Amino acid sequence: MSENKALSAFPFYLDTIPRQWYFQLSESVRSSLESLKLAFLERFQKRTTHFDINLLNIKQYMEETVDDYMARVSRLTTEYELPTHLLVGITIQGLKPDLRQIVMPQSPDTLEKIRQLALVAEQTLKSTGVANTSLAASIQQLEDKLLSSFSEKLEASAAVISNVNSNFNDQSHTPPFRMNFRQNAQKNFRSNHFRPPNKNSFQNSSSNQFMKCQGCGGNCTDRRNCKAFGKSCLKCGRQNHFASVCRSAMRANNYR
Repeated sequence: MSENKALSAFPFYLDTIPRQWYFQLSESVRSSLESLKLAFLERFQKRTTHFDINLLNIKQYMEETVDDYMARVSRLTTEYELPTHLLVGITIQGLKPDLRQIVMPQSPDTLEKIRQLALVAEQTLKSTGVANTSLAASIQQLEDKLLSSFSEKLEASAAVISNVNSNFNDQSHTPPFRMNFRQNAQKNFRSNHFRPPNKNSFQNSSSNQFMKCQGCGGNCTDRRNCKAFGKSCLKCGRQNHFASVCRSAMRANNYR
């Protein structure tokens, strides 16, 4: 086989990484079989090379395209002969956050698949105008808006509850129906037991009896001090007076 035929056939026998290395060579090296042989042995001859831990920190620059980033990763990792799965992990981990969140769920297993997915994601983000905004930042902004809205509604609810409690404290703690019952009972007791007697009762009663309470027969001046308040009469069945001072018999005599 002539030298020219050997040089032409050489790239077809190369795998992914050696092929990338071959096309990065200068034209002068690729046109000479001897130079190509020396370059190949220098590059791929087995030798002890310590793994550079800094390769795990390769990151895509903010303004760097996917093609430029992939070429830089290939250039930095070529001499270490890393296995494919490790190269895939380093490349995905170094992508921009918004690109990585799109590419990683697809689980690409080759560098070429990473390139295709990353290029599609890059074009999509550019067309939607969110190329420089990460998905995490967008989610965080949405959470902040929801939290702010919830806080405003919570404060409004707390203000309403506070006003209700304030109005309740300003009013009596006695239920309305009890207040009405007590007010009516007080009014009825005063009207029935502290009004002046008629002439007949005045003539038949002594001056001391005129000043006595008509509920219990004592010297009460206030319903709270009257023993008959709330009690039922044993004669007429009405409340707020005793049978000893019941006027039902007196009224019946007056009508006669």
